Amino acid sequence: MQGNAAAGNVPVVPDFKRLFESGPNLYLVLTPQWVIVAVSDALLRATRTAREDVIGRRALDVYPENPADLHSHGPNVILESMQRVIDTGRPDILPFQRYDIARPASEGGGYEERHWSIVNAPIFDDHGRVEFILERVEDVTELVKDRQSMEERSAELAHRATLLELDVAVRSAELRKANRDLHQANVELNSIRADLERGIEERTVDLQRRNHALEAIAYAASHDLQEPLRAVAGYCQLLLMDFKDQVPPEAADYLEKAAAGAHRMSGMLKGILQFARMRQDSPLDRVEATEAFKEALISLQAAITESKATVTRGELPPVQSDRVLLAQLFQNLIGNSIKYRSDRPPVIFVGAHKAAAEWIFTISDNGIGIPAESRERVFGMFQRLRGSSHVPGTGIGLALCRQIVERHGGRIWIEGEEGQGTTVNFALPIRDDAR
Repeated sequence: MQGNAAAGNVPVVPDFKRLFESGPNLYLVLTPQWVIVAVSDALLRATRTAREDVIGRRALDVYPENPADLHSHGPNVILESMQRVIDTGRPDILPFQRYDIARPASEGGGYEERHWSIVNAPIFDDHGRVEFILERVEDVTELVKDRQSMEERSAELAHRATLLELDVAVRSAELRKANRDLHQANVELNSIRADLERGIEERTVDLQRRNHALEAIAYAASHDLQEPLRAVAGYCQLLLMDFKDQVPPEAADYLEKAAAGAHRMSGMLKGILQFARMRQDSPLDRVEATEAFKEALISLQAAITESKATVTRGELPPVQSDRVLLAQLFQNLIGNSIKYRSDRPPVIFVGAHKAAAEWIFTISDNGIGIPAESRERVFGMFQRLRGSSHVPGTGIGLALCRQIVERHGGRIWIEGEEGQGTTVNFALPIRDDAR
């Protein structure tokens, strides 16, 4: 037979039953009463069943419903699909249908979750009636699980996105509130700043008015009171000159003291005027401290000559200053060293050194020195060293020095031991345009 077939004399008839059963696809043939009459080996393997346990039995008896799956309704859905095939004579498709498979007892029993893609197609008899239903099955469990995983992941991402949107909304609301609070704070701060600036401006105007009034008073004191003081001193001297032989010695002493007091008061008035008229608003420019030092020596030449003082200096830097005020500062401090000298000729040295952001100037001498308890007091108005009544002066010089130094934004202080000389230091800030 095979030889004749090879020769082409007799056509070979394939064994369709064997082809059906051994094919790679999953097939099941049922009657309209849902009795299984044929099954492929692939479906038996997929459902873990044997042919002898399947053929001739109803489908629901072979493949019972998973009692634990309360929501799939798989058997009913499949039976309804096959009934539609019987009623309509057309194929019916179930793209994704869960239908769990029972595990053998040897594998622990129970059910294994499975998902199928099912196509139910009619097979007609000679009279056009549905004689069998051919059910083609494809296991799509992994596809369904992948889709479920993706859906779960998408749901999780959607949930996270919702939380993120909520967080962004909350933070945006907080940011808007913070911006409103900041705006309100800025409004309040600007109001406070405006009030402060207005207060400062009013205070500045008031201080300027007071300063002008003080200058006017000082001018009046210096100018208007000078004439009566000169008259007192002049009349005292005239009495002494014209009636010298007639005035008792005690009265003459009184007249001399009255004249000296008048001269002393006149000097104090001049000092007050100088203190009050010190330039507070003069611009600060680059000034060579050496030149200011030389101007001070010119003004003090008579005192230096009379006292046989030796005044030397080190290298003095340029500073941002008012030239007249700086010369006045040197003149007052060097002049004090000359006035408050000991019984030795004065030796005075003026130097400077840089310390951080300041120039420290020093004026040191070999004079009588200043007690520690008096080093701050002597910077007050009309304050003089105790026991120095024989030294000419008004007690305004160091007060004026402090005012000049503070006008420059600096500071001034005294060092030294009583009886061993005095060192007056003053510090001026270093500014870029004076380097």
